[in-house]
Amino acid sequence: MTDRTKEQQAQNFRSLSRKYSDTSILMHEAIAREIGLSGTDHKYLGFIIQNGEMTAGELSRLTGLTTGAVTGLVDRLEKKKLVKRKFDSEDRRKVIIVPNTKNTLKLLNPFLIN
Repeated sequence: MTDRTKEQQAQNFRSLSRKYSDTSILMHEAIAREIGLSGTDHKYLGFIIQNGEMTAGELSRLTGLTTGAVTGLVDRLEKKKLVKRKFDSEDRRKVIIVPNTKNTLKLLNPFLIN
């Protein structure tokens, strides 16, 4: 394989990767808009569902969000009944975020492939 062929393949791969990424972002934004969330909130809700119950601090570390941003995120998701806050039985200062998978699936059901 020539250097020119290798370079062309690399350029094709980068182009396809960029198109895939762009299409994925646009799809998530469109779904989020339809269900009344921002694209970012939609993705973070996915993290919460995938990882299950976690503290606000754990979500902050997982996502890189500040604790203040996590509070805002949880406020927005809780308002839509997609998560709830639960206090740790041993340390009430510790907030546990609990996903409401049932409500989330109900909201996303029109977008799921059966």
